[in-house]
Amino acid sequence: MECLKTFYILPSFVTRFNPNRPFGVASHDAGGANQLAAMFRHFKWKAQRVFLSGPAEEILSSQCDKFEKYTPSTQINELTSIVTSTSWDSDDEFLLRCLARDSGVYTIALLDHWVNYRERFEREGHSVPPDEIWVVDRYAHKIAKEVFNEVPIVLIGDYYSEEILGRISPIGEDTPNNLLYLLEPIRSDWGRTEPGEFQSLRFFNESIHKLGLPKDTQIKLKPHPSEDPNKYLGFVGTANGFPVSLTRETLERALSSARWVAGCQTFALTLALRAGREVFGTLPPWAPSCALPHLGIIHLRDRHLI
Repeated sequence: MECLKTFYILPSFVTRFNPNRPFGVASHDAGGANQLAAMFRHFKWKAQRVFLSGPAEEILSSQCDKFEKYTPSTQINELTSIVTSTSWDSDDEFLLRCLARDSGVYTIALLDHWVNYRERFEREGHSVPPDEIWVVDRYAHKIAKEVFNEVPIVLIGDYYSEEILGRISPIGEDTPNNLLYLLEPIRSDWGRTEPGEFQSLRFFNESIHKLGLPKDTQIKLKPHPSEDPNKYLGFVGTANGFPVSLTRETLERALSSARWVAGCQTFALTLALRAGREVFGTLPPWAPSCALPHLGIIHLRDRHLI
């Protein structure tokens, strides 16, 4: 792939990133990797060095000739900038940004969600913000501007969502009566000694009968890419008379075959909203409020539904 000679970006801030000069990319989690991969395809970028680990290996490796793992001996002096996602479950991107700062390399961090912004740049009490932050929609832009008044924020656009939405079928007469439940690791038990994702799923199962779904509705559970699907086998069977099964379909195929979508606060819920699906938020009343700022999510914890 050849780099574009010009770099078009939505007006918010004039970025210092220049794809025609040597740059690197680093990613671990699926969310950030998907966004970066879509940007690569859209802008026809080609990074000189690519650092991948975790789910990002499968997602981004097809976008580059080769990739490498970050190690303490990694050298990046030949780069002018590095673009990283901001994983929650890995320190690699954080350490690479630290290395870049010490090497005089310009650092750009992509925020692909709407939560824990400042914490993504902190490890063991040390805060290392990037030189520049990219966000993909106006909600994230507003939040980031409030959190990081000292760092330039660039609204770059959500190319991943546009790709996925183009492959999701609109609801029609032939759309089956499926409710897709988008699972995700919550990483908190809210003081109740059970993973939050299990609590939310139980709360949803107890609330299904209040949604007015047709009797032939089927519940499809779709695990997050970072999870082992087997952790949810205990929820397969029936819930309030509705059959419940696990699906391994791609996200766009699963959304295409669903009339309703439910979940806690995963990014994919925003895709379901934009695809015209009715979306239910399943965080129970004792959990913190949903982090998604998007209008249109029907939260089952609202007083008139519980």
